[in-house]
Amino acid sequence: MRDRRQPEGCKQSVYFPEEMLDEVAVHAQRLERSLSWVVVQCIKRGGLDHLRSLPSIDDVEAAE
Repeated sequence: MRDRRQPEGCKQSVYFPEEMLDEVAVHAQRLERSLSWVVVQCIKRGGLDHLRSLPSIDDVEAAE
């Protein structure tokens, strides 16, 4: 069977329900990251549960 994964560098379009996109946008703002960075982290590391566990930039600065 043929490998159906796209070669590195190919673009892929992904469509999200509005509610999910709103939640991703909240995390992107909290983490001071782009929406695309947040989506990639969700894909690589297992979803929004992982993002919820990351400290925001304010938490990091307060700890210093």
